[in-house]
Amino acid sequence: MKKAEEWLNQFIWRSSRRNPTIFSNVRISLLASRFKPQLHRMWTGLIITEFFKSLGYELKNLTPERPKELLENDDFCLKPRGRKSCLDALSKLFMSIGASGRVQQPDGPTSGRVVSAKLGHFALVVTKVRKALEVVAGTRYSTRGAAVGDGHFPL
Repeated sequence: MKKAEEWLNQFIWRSSRRNPTIFSNVRISLLASRFKPQLHRMWTGLIITEFFKSLGYELKNLTPERPKELLENDDFCLKPRGRKSCLDALSKLFMSIGASGRVQQPDGPTSGRVVSAKLGHFALVVTKVRKALEVVAGTRYSTRGAAVGDGHFPL
């Protein structure tokens, strides 16, 4: 952890956005914080696509009733079919970021897939899926539809 903090606090030479001939020292953590929203958006798309593909649904063709059923009693992550879909999405996320060692495919017809994940990994997937289900069900509104800084933030 200490090495990661040291790396994030290092400076690198980077050309200016306005004038590429001018260089300045920029902290690596600043560049990482600029990229984080795009990274989360990319991960969200991957997670949601794989979750609904595993369930056999298409997100754009869902009516609000089906997501409401999945949200009831957290069926989308607690029932066996929903949990399997969440684990499929988590496996796909691990594969896409190069952590394929965390996913062990079955080595025989009677064995199952093993996904080595922390609680936070699974919570990330469940949070992204819950938000997508709530948006489709109409119980939560997407913040992308409103202008930035308009003062309206759905809770």
